[in-house]
Amino acid sequence: MKSTNQNRIRRLRFRFVVVGALILSVWLVDSITFQMRCRAQFQLLRQDETAELSLFICRHDYHLFLTDHQRSLVAFRGDEWLDSVELYADAGAGGKLHYVKSENEILAIDMNGVHFKITERGIEVLGWKWMSPLPQGELRRIYSYGSSHYSDEKLISPPKLEEVYLYKDSST
Repeated sequence: MKSTNQNRIRRLRFRFVVVGALILSVWLVDSITFQMRCRAQFQLLRQDETAELSLFICRHDYHLFLTDHQRSLVAFRGDEWLDSVELYADAGAGGKLHYVKSENEILAIDMNGVHFKITERGIEVLGWKWMSPLPQGELRRIYSYGSSHYSDEKLISPPKLEEVYLYKDSST
């Protein structure tokens, strides 16, 4: 009886180790795939080495049949990738991120109201601030168009808050 219980315990431990290894493998493959996909997009946008602090949105984890996809915000300076953080998923309607750039930082607002501070040290999540006023300065917008492109544009007039805060969801 005792050896039967010990065998069961061994088999359970073995199963937990195998499941843990599989989860780790899937995470590593996803991480490597994300890095490869975003690095390829990053290479297309790279600036020269004297460029200022910049950002772009990387599209990844595409749905097989639909236009929805996951988005990540990537901060870079010149050809150096500084940091990345996952954004609110684009359900296919066109994801938008608004931001204001100053000399040493970028303040960004994702379409679900999560605010970010981007510096040379990386991306800091400032939290969910639904319908809070827009930062002062030259406002820019990154939005998706077509099946795989994002455009970065300077806004001539400030948008209504309802145009910035599209999805009332505090998750990223």
